[in-house]
Amino acid sequence: MGSKTVYYILDTDKPIEQVRDALKKSLMFLGGTTFEVGDGFQVKQGMNNVNFAFTANFDAQVNVRQSTANRYEIFSTINWSPNGLFWACLIIGFFVFGILWVIPLLYLFIDPSQAYQQAFFQAQSMLK
Repeated sequence: MGSKTVYYILDTDKPIEQVRDALKKSLMFLGGTTFEVGDGFQVKQGMNNVNFAFTANFDAQVNVRQSTANRYEIFSTINWSPNGLFWACLIIGFFVFGILWVIPLLYLFIDPSQAYQQAFFQAQSMLK
């Protein structure tokens, strides 16, 4: 299992409802399914623009809170775990065809933080 935390500060004079709408639209670029949960969103399988994402299942929790009058803080925790392709290639590569174990090695190089940071940056540009 892997996990990353992404933090972003969004400066705008818009109300929190517009910030949440812009953030939801920008999270759609990550793909997957977005659900509204409490004071933020949950993103299932949001893996567009993530290198080697085909080897993992993704789940992200994105929370938005207003810290001052014109400042919003976005906290995101992204979790990923090996998917069926990972395990199939690991087992088949070990017992049958050795080169397939390279695909599970790619799992070690997953870093979704850049894709989520880009989505948060797009939300800021949508609010201008």
